[in-house]
Amino acid sequence: DIVIISASEIPRKAEFASQVHVHFVQADPTHHATLEKFFAPQAKAIILLADEDTQGPDEKNALIALAIKHLEHRPQSQQNIHVVAELVKLERYRHLKEAGVDEMVSAREYSSGIIAQSALFKNMSVVYQQLLTYTEDTNEFYFIEPGNYPVSWQGLSFAELTQQVTRFVQPEQPLILVGIRRGNGDILLNPKRSQFQHLAPDDTLIIMAFQNIDRLG
Repeated sequence: DIVIISASEIPRKAEFASQVHVHFVQADPTHHATLEKFFAPQAKAIILLADEDTQGPDEKNALIALAIKHLEHRPQSQQNIHVVAELVKLERYRHLKEAGVDEMVSAREYSSGIIAQSALFKNMSVVYQQLLTYTEDTNEFYFIEPGNYPVSWQGLSFAELTQQVTRFVQPEQPLILVGIRRGNGDILLNPKRSQFQHLAPDDTLIIMAFQNIDRLG
């Protein structure tokens, strides 16, 4: 289930009427009681969208993150809730990090890069648009964790891994190996030989495909 909590009325929520797993709640998400009442401590992940109607959207998200991390230590709570926040001001990055946010996404930071690349390469913005659009007709990136691919792949180079992955390609379910997430969290996309020598036991595969693939082999 997906629970959306907002202090103000949520526009266009009628569009989700057929989605029985999506629930809307009008309440203050900065309050511990609100988060606890609507099962935030049991959440697998929490997304904090920036409230542009407030003077300090990053500060508000920091308050919510602090409340979440406080509830994390309660009995029957999901440990290490993954918190992702929308960042408005880049200088507030450390502020949110210290509040307990695991990942921050700044649309303004990414948009400048997309604009620059689109100026150099015509239609490049369409490439990014497709990658960031979640439909049955577009590709997305997925992680395949250790244990969900053959153990025999450990020790292989990126080129060798690419050949192994192609064995699982089907006409209507194409997939491409695009990178590796190292055990320490580093992301390597299409890595050079000097960056990535061989697959370690705690490495994760990064796959591009039309639908979620959580296992190979």
